[in-house]
Amino acid sequence: MFPFPLFVACCLLIWSPAMGRTLFYELSGASLLLLLVGLWRGHLQYDKKIWLWLAPLLAYLAILQAWLWRFPSPISIDLNPVHFRYSYQLKLWLCSLPMLLLPVLWPAPRGWKWPRPWLLAGLWCVSIALSVALLWVRIQTDSGVPRVTLNGIVETLMAFLLVPFHLLPLLLTLRGRLRGWQWGALLCIVLLQFGSVAVTGTRAAMIAYPLAVAAIAVWRYGWRGLLGVGVALSLGLTLAGGEIVRRAADAKTDLHQYEQGQMKTSLGIRFSLWSFGWQALQERPSGQSLQARDDLMKELVVEKRIDPAALGMRTVHLHNDTLEIGSTLGWPGVVGWFALLLGFILYAWRRRGAWVPLIALSLGGMFYFGLVDSILFNWQAHMQILLLIVISFYLAPLLDSDGWAGEAR
Repeated sequence: MFPFPLFVACCLLIWSPAMGRTLFYELSGASLLLLLVGLWRGHLQYDKKIWLWLAPLLAYLAILQAWLWRFPSPISIDLNPVHFRYSYQLKLWLCSLPMLLLPVLWPAPRGWKWPRPWLLAGLWCVSIALSVALLWVRIQTDSGVPRVTLNGIVETLMAFLLVPFHLLPLLLTLRGRLRGWQWGALLCIVLLQFGSVAVTGTRAAMIAYPLAVAAIAVWRYGWRGLLGVGVALSLGLTLAGGEIVRRAADAKTDLHQYEQGQMKTSLGIRFSLWSFGWQALQERPSGQSLQARDDLMKELVVEKRIDPAALGMRTVHLHNDTLEIGSTLGWPGVVGWFALLLGFILYAWRRRGAWVPLIALSLGGMFYFGLVDSILFNWQAHMQILLLIVISFYLAPLLDSDGWAGEAR
């Protein structure tokens, strides 16, 4: 039953951030309490493989804490929110530890039959409800509005949530045998999901969804899955062609202006920020404070090594998690971050079974979207990713008892 409130918390982070944040902390506290109860009753099962992900995670958090100790709050008041996001990242990872440890140390009993049909039905209902709601909002919205808005909530956050939410029931469904009419229904739902992703206007999500669907289908059915994805993608491009063409045209315009030296566009600003992040990592490989990074950005603008467009995002982030971390924590932070990701991957590979696709789904979303945005420094997106990782930890052993099991390495 524990994964259900985790799904609810993911959704609340979009519609009611305060309630979602509260539920996140309540679930963390409940997990810590259950860990203490399990320790007292002797129900916890120690598995040394957890150190594959726990050790690099703790090392990365130690690097982050050392940076916070070394560099206090910046002098410029407008940089304080950025410093707060770094400290909040540390807080979120620490608060998620009980939720991550509980399903590993107190796993489901072997042979326990989990209610797969009910879980699948619930996941599909959530996915379809989100798709229909977004498409309905798009229909009701004036055609002149470029992107869907839900009470002023950032559309990108919705896209970050939609992609894994849509893919999870699809991943679980394709493990079973489908009848002829069920394939038709699945195709319609995939088209509906793709439409809901398209109307968010987030280019990264519109690319990520079909790529992930193709990967899942090929992994399960080989060339037949690839053929099916081709048919679905062709229909999706036909039905959502207008939105896709418009966003592609925006990207083409941004690239054209970038080639002409006009950087104040969506892509141009990102290119400027990425260039600065790499140069900052080279200039200060051991790390630097936010105030020093801000001063360095201004120096590089004066020296014309980066475009002045980057200054517009100096109080936000660099639109790339890796470069953002490297520009402040230096190479120790970058190495720690990749070690953290590698630790989760090695843990899934050693456990085998359902751990591999579920961890690939949750971590893949974190890393992919982190290449074009800084989701670690947006607390809503960060909480969503952490909750999805925890959900993967809960679902994996249940799925292994339902035919996904593989011999541990």
